[in-house]
Amino acid sequence: MAPLSVFILALAGGAILYAVKELFVGVHREARQALIMSALVVGFAIGWGLV
Repeated sequence: MAPLSVFILALAGGAILYAVKELFVGVHREARQALIMSALVVGFAIGWGLV
């Protein structure tokens, strides 16, 4: 079962990276890019329990 869980975690990590990349593309032309990316960082920090 270990290889299956590694595969699932790798798939989930890839999905997160893809979503973050799409966020960067989406806000590339936005004037509030720094605010949006700061909110993303805060969201990850809260999700990981760093805050």
